Amino acid sequence: MSTIKGYFKFNLPFVKIKLYGMREELAQEFEALIDTGSNSHIIVPFDRGLPLGLTLMGYAPTATASPVTDFIMLCEGNAVIGEETINTGVNVNFGTYTIIGNQFLKQLNRDLHIDFANDIVELRDK
Repeated sequence: MSTIKGYFKFNLPFVKIKLYGMREELAQEFEALIDTGSNSHIIVPFDRGLPLGLTLMGYAPTATASPVTDFIMLCEGNAVIGEETINTGVNVNFGTYTIIGNQFLKQLNRDLHIDFANDIVELRDK
């Protein structure tokens, strides 16, 4: 395995990933925000998530930063990051960004290194 390099955009850490469901030919590339405050796997906006052919597992309410409860679709799919393909949870909601949360970072089993002073975003081998 090699180090996966990310980047800063809007002073936030991002990394490129590909996502798809049952068929790899439906894969699309995403700029994913690394959000260590999210206890999710991967979150994808509705309009980008539907064409991926994800397997719908159910629905769930979710609390947002505003006092509104939203519903998300709980799906299963595949994420390609660096040279790795990982079967993982993909939540589809009405948000704006694709987000990588803590559950996916744990599943990836790498060390997250963010250095704002030197513009470094890396997912390093353990």
